[in-house]
Amino acid sequence: MDLLPHRRFQRNNSLSRIAARARGTIGGLAVQDGNLADVNPATGKRVTVEELYRYAVDELRLDYIFWGNEEPYYSSDVLPFLNTLSRKTGR
Repeated sequence: MDLLPHRRFQRNNSLSRIAARARGTIGGLAVQDGNLADVNPATGKRVTVEELYRYAVDELRLDYIFWGNEEPYYSSDVLPFLNTLSRKTGR
């Protein structure tokens, strides 16, 4: 399953079910190849790693996010963002 919050079909089906899961039920999704090329229709710009992360954590309450290693996004966007998180949490 992909983390594509701006796709209506995803939001209305799988993502809404994940968000509605019982408290205490572990949840995880993948940011797969192509997901970081998706466009946010509200901004007309490519989605950001932080935008996907915030949606995954705040809206879906995910415990795990599996980041794909598609370039150039992995080196230029994903790793720098994850490094900022590790500095904040000490992990």
